[in-house]
Order: sequence, then C-alpha cells, then structure tokens
Amino acid sequence: MKRGSVSSSVVAEVLCLSLAVAGAWVLLARPLHGRLERLTYEASSARSGLKRMTEVLASDPIAPKEATRRITAHASEIQNRCELAGDPSALYEAIGEIARAESVGIERMDPKRISVVTGETTKGRGKKSDKKSSEAPTVGALGYSIEVTGTYGAIASFIDAIERRAGMSKVVSFRLLPGRDASNPDALRGTIETAHYRLSKKVLAATSEEAD
Repeated sequence: MKRGSVSSSVVAEVLCLSLAVAGAWVLLARPLHGRLERLTYEASSARSGLKRMTEVLASDPIAPKEATRRITAHASEIQNRCELAGDPSALYEAIGEIARAESVGIERMDPKRISVVTGETTKGRGKKSDKKSSEAPTVGALGYSIEVTGTYGAIASFIDAIERRAGMSKVVSFRLLPGRDASNPDALRGTIETAHYRLSKKVLAATSEEAD
C-alpha cells in the first residue's frame, strides 16, 4: 500500500470520528448542557429570591409570633362582637339599654330578614356553589326596623352607639320626621333600619381551638 493512500485513509477515519463526535454532541451533550444551564439559572434565581425574602423578614419590625398574636386577637374581637347577634333576645335588650342611655324612646321594634351575600357563587351563574369547605366561615344576619322618638342629637348618638356597642352591627338606613307634639319642636320621630351579623358556632369553636 502506498503511503499516500494510507494518509488518505487516516484522514477519512479522523473525519468520520469527528463527525460522530459532533453528532453525539448535537444529539446528547448539547441538550444536557442546555438543561444544566437552565437548572443553574433557576437555582441562582431561587437563592436570590430566598436572600431577598430573608432580608425582608429581617427588616420587618413585627416578629412572626407578634403578627400571629395580633391576628388572633383581631379574630377574637370579631367573634366576640358577632356573638350578640346570635342571641336575638340579648340583642333586643342591648338595643333597649342603648336607647335609654341616649335618652331615645323606642316606639316599636320589628325584626326583619336580612340577606347575606357571600363570595360562594358559581362564576357567571350567580348561584351558590354546592361545594363548601368545612373550614369556611358562615355568616348570618338579623335586622330590625326601629321607630324612635327624641331630639336630633339624641337620635344621632343612638345611631352611633348601635354601631359601636351592639356587637357587629350596622345602621343600613334612617329617616327623620318632625315630631307629633307641636309644643315640643325639638322632638323628632324616626325610622332606623339595622343589620346585626353573626358567625356560626362551628366556626367560633374551630377558631378558638386554633388560637389555643
């Protein structure tokens, strides 16, 4: 065999080997290399995010335990305010006591139905979803239509006191009219519509256990 033909054969074998290596790189090593680069980038991003979160937590003046305590205290306050509406007779007496304290006379007080709209609706249909979480709080409401008499200042104080001292209550609307006693022009009569909200006993018990 001539030397020239041997050299050509070697070159051809080297070229074939090079092509095989290049093919292996394209089919195997290159995808793995790209995946390794992506994983490296994701790991670096995760470390950066963790570092930022750690810095935020370290700079927060409220410690996690203190934040939990505040949230628990706030939830307890809401529950305590809602409990009054769970006992209609106690609520009736509480409103009567407020009226006496503010020098307002209650001529009539009739219960009324209050509809509570929650977020548990089927999107686009406006119907309540059949699936309700056992953990979800349920809200109920009781309302009153109250006919009162008194001076403007007394009735205004009575309205304010209902929202502050009658549990989780809201004055929905009110209307004032001149009094029937012409000899006392300062005396007014009015109709006040109220709503008083309550949470279910099951939710109160569950929240109490979580707080403990």
